[in-house]
Amino acid sequence: MRLRRILTVGICVAWLTGCGGETDSPLGTRGSPVATQPLESYSTALLSQLLAFYGEPVAFVPRFDVSAYRIVYLTVDARGAVVEASGALFLPVGSDNLPMISLQHIIQTERTAVASVSPLEYGPDAILAASAGYAACAPDYLGLGTTSEGMHPYLHAGASANAVMDFVRACRVFCAGQGITLNGRLFLAGYSEGAYATLAAQRAMEAEPAREFPITAVACLSGPYDVEGTTTAILADPGNRNVAYFAFMLVAYDDIYGWDQLDRMFREPYAGQVGGLFDGSHPIGDVEDALRGTVDDLVSPDFRTRYAAGLETNVLAAVRANTLLDWRPVAPIR
Repeated sequence: MRLRRILTVGICVAWLTGCGGETDSPLGTRGSPVATQPLESYSTALLSQLLAFYGEPVAFVPRFDVSAYRIVYLTVDARGAVVEASGALFLPVGSDNLPMISLQHIIQTERTAVASVSPLEYGPDAILAASAGYAACAPDYLGLGTTSEGMHPYLHAGASANAVMDFVRACRVFCAGQGITLNGRLFLAGYSEGAYATLAAQRAMEAEPAREFPITAVACLSGPYDVEGTTTAILADPGNRNVAYFAFMLVAYDDIYGWDQLDRMFREPYAGQVGGLFDGSHPIGDVEDALRGTVDDLVSPDFRTRYAAGLETNVLAAVRANTLLDWRPVAPIR
């Protein structure tokens, strides 16, 4: 369950979802909850046993039993279309006046490898946050989960922020309808891609003129915030073996921006197969196994040369647009 790494993220942000049977909403605006479904429940005894079994070196004692739910909601994708997305919501049983914490997950390439499908495997950080007394959410992101179609828009700032912001909105709407009290404290946290999504969401939330999202604090670890700098460094190092995630970014951008240039950016045999590796059906481990070469093995020399010379203007514009630098956060960040 990767509990040790997940627990280092800390406690930070927001959400709630449904009780009872499945429900549907006729609302048609972004942030509207479309459906909620109960998933599983976890007792404090079970959580304590799991922490002991995995030998987690943390001073954490579960306080509340936890109920898990799936929420389907409306958001906006990378092309500006209103689409459905999903996420998991974890609630402390028997507690009210809740702070909210949104925990953004690490990179996944398999559509079902998310908390709304397998809560205990992919949402243990949110489960423990709920057991500590938070309304805790694990958004699936676009392209992943139970409703999303198409490719996951990996490292697209706008789509990442929208998935988090609109899930917060949907959960607030649901909570208000259920008479669940939130105390106004909102936290954000994430690891790896989740750290990127966390800062993208913070930037977007704090840019809202209505101040709809007053954030209490943010915690993010090991995120690729400087997309342009990372891209430049990887392409300048032909022996670099950090190719799987970089390939995911190029394939995602090729899809989002409509370049249709994979055969030019990648060498064969990768050019003919790399797109299919990120179609949502392959676990991240299988993708990494398929892309175990170096940058020189994977990426076309002509593409690398043109990028270094500043001639790949579409790619340069994309990595610059999705880099999370040169803005001033309002809420404190750890």
